[in-house]
Amino acid sequence: MIASANIGCYVQISHHLKLQGRTVPVVHPMQLLDYSIRGLKLGTEVVDPG
Repeated sequence: MIASANIGCYVQISHHLKLQGRTVPVVHPMQLLDYSIRGLKLGTEVVDPG
């Protein structure tokens, strides 16, 4: 899992991972905080942006 607060980095990272055929979730750090507060397992609620 990769966390990026910068939307430009988020888009570039997601794009290049997709080009490489990798399925690594890219999330905003606030999503990680939200998952922690709600007690969710990482990756269970991540939606692929692309």
